Amino acid sequence: TFARDFFEQVALPEGSQHQVAFNPNAALIPQAHLLQNIGSMKSVLVNTDEQSGYLMPVNQEATFSELLAEHSDLSEFALTAENSKTIGIVSMLFDTLKNEQGISAPIKALLLQLTIPLLKAAVQDDEFFVCRVIQGLLVRCEQFCIK
Repeated sequence: TFARDFFEQVALPEGSQHQVAFNPNAALIPQAHLLQNIGSMKSVLVNTDEQSGYLMPVNQEATFSELLAEHSDLSEFALTAENSKTIGIVSMLFDTLKNEQGISAPIKALLLQLTIPLLKAAVQDDEFFVCRVIQGLLVRCEQFCIK
């Protein structure tokens, strides 16, 4: 399938901060539990500015993968290679967006709100990366590697 071919060609840079930490010797995480962990991340990415009332990105240096590992119990489970790469790819995509200087903070916050639903969709749908829009966004990630 395309998904299998895609994941065989994709490589995160060695030692990338976008690789999510998990325990390879533990039991495989159930899909529902992984999605629940991902869903709990919304408040970590954006919050409401008290003065303006606008959503603003939480100013953090950590990557999404690092935040997911920190704010979830993934360290107690193993991930499939596909789920690990999916999280890393989506992390790179949105971290690139978060660091883009030409986008105002309120717009970044709105776009960062898509991180969770996009990651959930990517984890659930084997053909997610077939979408031309997603492929176009991935090209923008300077750190993204295709063998």
